[in-house]
Amino acid sequence: MSNSLIDFGGVAHLCLANVGYDGTLRTIQGHVHDPNSRKTYGLFGEYTHYYQDPEPNECLEPDLFYELEIYDYDERKSATVMVRRPVSDDAAGFATSPVDDEFNHKQTCSFEPISFYSGRTALNHCRNYIPQVSGDVRELVVLLGLMHVTLDPSHMKPRENEP
Repeated sequence: MSNSLIDFGGVAHLCLANVGYDGTLRTIQGHVHDPNSRKTYGLFGEYTHYYQDPEPNECLEPDLFYELEIYDYDERKSATVMVRRPVSDDAAGFATSPVDDEFNHKQTCSFEPISFYSGRTALNHCRNYIPQVSGDVRELVVLLGLMHVTLDPSHMKPRENEP
């Protein structure tokens, strides 16, 4: 495989679950399908409280940070990027930011939701399309939308166990 960037996009199904004591959705699980390459990538993210914003804005609410693993099922390798999500907006998308390049190594990921599901509808969607998700129906939201990703193969690592 050459070291040229891997660039893809498509429709993503994401399940955000596991509400923390502060109301923050703690996990992201799902997949994105790239119609051009016909590949599906797994998505696994966790809220992280330890990451410090390199350029905080004191006038705005801070972003929530998630370490998002993007898994290539064909190559059995993954890359992890830090994405930002607005606070207190379960229907919000997320994206990498250039100020986080020290962590992201210029890799990018953006997600813009088109549909939002909660409650029983979210639970049924997860059972059908993201069956590894479990949890209380009150602590589950599903976002469907468009995702675009650019990865650097030199920052992709083999994964010890397949998700």
